[in-house]
Amino acid sequence: MDYLEEVEQVKMKVIFLDIDGVLNNASTTDRVFGCVGLDDVLLKRLKKIVAATNAAIYLVSSWKDSWFKDENKKCLQDIFANHLDAKFDEYGLKATDKVENENISADERGKLIKDFLEHNDVQEFVILDDVEFDYNEEDLEKNFIQTYSKVGLTEEDVKQAIEILNK
Repeated sequence: MDYLEEVEQVKMKVIFLDIDGVLNNASTTDRVFGCVGLDDVLLKRLKKIVAATNAAIYLVSSWKDSWFKDENKKCLQDIFANHLDAKFDEYGLKATDKVENENISADERGKLIKDFLEHNDVQEFVILDDVEFDYNEEDLEKNFIQTYSKVGLTEEDVKQAIEILNK
């Protein structure tokens, strides 16, 4: 097997990330146009997961709606997407992309993730979200870590996510 074949066989690890209730909580002081922003403690916890697993971050949050992967479209982003990029950059994090499909409702996050998994070579994945959506219906519960919105991502969630991603 040559180097290119090895690279092609590398399967990615993915964090499907919601923002509200995961990277912010009831005590978050960061604000974006008067709305709750991102919590530094919770961003550090996400950084721990990425550092321990080398997982790619794919946005499933409503924050993704005006977020663009393409640098040429960054000028079209809203203030929330720009804030997300700036805070991620501050912590050495990067959103790889967002999960969307024009044929699947944004409220059907489980279906969106299943569609993504069917079309991408994913080794392991974890879903970080404070709302259950259709994750159980789509048989994703073993990879779903539900955060409590008033607390956000906990150290126990970090430990569990690392265990799932490093199977």
